[in-house]
Amino acid sequence: MKNMIKSLAIVASLIFGMAFCAVSCQEEPVTGPAEFSIVDTNVEVPAEGGEFSVTYSLENPVLGEEIVPTCQDSWVSGFHTLKAYEITFTVTENMTGTPREAVVNVEYNGDTYSFTISQGAYATSTEAEGFQTALYYGMVPGSETVANYFIILTSNLDSGTKDVEYYAIDLYGSPWPEDSMDAIGIPTGTYSLDMENSLAAGTFAAENSYYFGYDENGELIDTQYFSSTGTLEVVRDGENYNLKLIVELADGLHSVTYSGPINLDVL
Repeated sequence: MKNMIKSLAIVASLIFGMAFCAVSCQEEPVTGPAEFSIVDTNVEVPAEGGEFSVTYSLENPVLGEEIVPTCQDSWVSGFHTLKAYEITFTVTENMTGTPREAVVNVEYNGDTYSFTISQGAYATSTEAEGFQTALYYGMVPGSETVANYFIILTSNLDSGTKDVEYYAIDLYGSPWPEDSMDAIGIPTGTYSLDMENSLAAGTFAAENSYYFGYDENGELIDTQYFSSTGTLEVVRDGENYNLKLIVELADGLHSVTYSGPINLDVL
């Protein structure tokens, strides 16, 4: 009987302890006003645009309140706040020729905060008319998987040495199919400027990629080799191609586009 009484006493004390802890051991409720701030108040983005993000801090969040970013400039859009402490957005390519800025307002709990987006500009933007040179060198010596393609884009097919720009690109990709040698194009994908000149697939070599041209008086514009960063995007659309070259030169970022057919000669 004594053992039963002791057992009941122990059970009762455990139940009391659990009940006490359920009341007194729970976390303290959140108190105090909401504290919101944007960490990145000045965001710099490149001329080519893309998707970017800023971070924010938030203490004592208000139940049911949402973070609402807006921007009056149409070149900034696509806001998302699904990821904690991050606001993502999309910036369009800057083809205006001049740097630009936009202010993004962020509303939370009745207050408005803001950050500024500063976008760079291309030093020059060129629509190429075609190719001054377009050659397929075939397989890279010693390789069974990489071939060499060499093109020179020109801004004016009718003017060889006056008011014209040229962009030479020495690129490396997969071999062109042997059963399609009557119409040699360029393998699709994004190629990166290779400062090591490794001749690896998906690259274009810096030592043989360069810019030159002639001004309106026929004076030669000094040759500039690609010596920093650069990408070449190749997209095929039926029988035509869309090329987009973005490369850093001494005077800034150059953007070159081409849309049309490609038919390389075999060297």
